[in-house]
Amino acid sequence: MLGKLIGYEMKAFGRVLLPLYAALIVLSVMAGVGLRVLPKSVTQGAGFGIIGLLIVLLIMAVILMTVILSIGRFYSNLLGREGYLMFSLPTGTGSLIWAKVISSVIWTCLGTLTAVLAIGAVSLGTVNSSIGEMFSIFGQAFSHIGVYKTEIIMTIIMIIAMIVCMIVRVYAAIAIGHQWSDHRVLGSIFAYVGIRIIETILLSVTGEKVFNSGFNFASQISSYPVGIDVELIVMAAVGILIYGVITWLLLDRRLNLE
Repeated sequence: MLGKLIGYEMKAFGRVLLPLYAALIVLSVMAGVGLRVLPKSVTQGAGFGIIGLLIVLLIMAVILMTVILSIGRFYSNLLGREGYLMFSLPTGTGSLIWAKVISSVIWTCLGTLTAVLAIGAVSLGTVNSSIGEMFSIFGQAFSHIGVYKTEIIMTIIMIIAMIVCMIVRVYAAIAIGHQWSDHRVLGSIFAYVGIRIIETILLSVTGEKVFNSGFNFASQISSYPVGIDVELIVMAAVGILIYGVITWLLLDRRLNLE
């Protein structure tokens, strides 16, 4: 059932985001090719300025719509009127929550990758090297990836863990705010601010200990960056556990639908 729920969420996100991705990539490739083959008198004109502005606006739209969909679908599907249908499905509350989290993480990563590719396509148009030379440079760069394989893998895991923690934190704040009888959106905002304040206080109290433990742990493994990555992964995992439990308890035991 979790797989079906994720598939449903992926389709819902895709209907909005895929057209934005396509438009962003097409415009970026057009801009990159244009910068490479057209004379400067054309590329420095108003037409290319408008294309550049559209690319920036599309990147912002991708980010904004990903956030809106991640929050909006959780709120409307599980805590709005659609919640009566969702919670009648033959699956647990945890599956409903994690379907939202996993799909949000996937689309966040896809959006980030699309933005990077778009920026790369435009940037390649400003490079004076030939296509063959650029492929040669990329080949040399990829040949050295193996040297930093561990660091790269740990960094990717760290980033994903932090994204998951961020999403679950927002969901926990929404679940807390939804316990209000009225002004539930305002309650969710206050809950999120309160959570962040508590996090800041805890980090200010334990931050030095965590930082020092990062040094100590790093000295026992291959490199300093990996040690810090492990520390951040553990901290993110603790946050995911805490916020996940809060969200699950409120939705499973204290569900307050509109």
